[in-house]
Amino acid sequence: MVELSIDEFIFKATESTIIDTVELMNKIYRRCHKIILTAELLRHFQKSLDMMQRRARDEISQYVVKLYKSIFFDRLKREVRAGARPKEIERNIRDKIDLEVIAAALSSSDKIFVTTDENLIDKVREKNLTKTYGLRPYSLREALNIL
Repeated sequence: MVELSIDEFIFKATESTIIDTVELMNKIYRRCHKIILTAELLRHFQKSLDMMQRRARDEISQYVVKLYKSIFFDRLKREVRAGARPKEIERNIRDKIDLEVIAAALSSSDKIFVTTDENLIDKVREKNLTKTYGLRPYSLREALNIL
């Protein structure tokens, strides 16, 4: 089982990322992986999921909503933790949701977070946060290869 945090890209998938995004969520669902969230991140995701559900008109969109609900409302697939927020990370990462994703990742056993935000991955690596805190940032494609 892998514990990981994910950012909001799962709700903002584009034509070029939707297939990989759904594949990632299917892997999390079908295997014994667990998404780690902070309470703030869970609230944010629930709002995004509600909005996604209201807009789901076709079969594929409805399937995606059902898949996401099966993960975010199943306590075996997700866990809410307080999350760690070291000052150094707060100084280097300004976006509130990115901070929550990293806080959740830091409280996970594997310290993994998945994002499509290449700037965030670069910043975490450039600021040496991977060594200092053991963070393991992965792009969507990298995550698909390791899970």
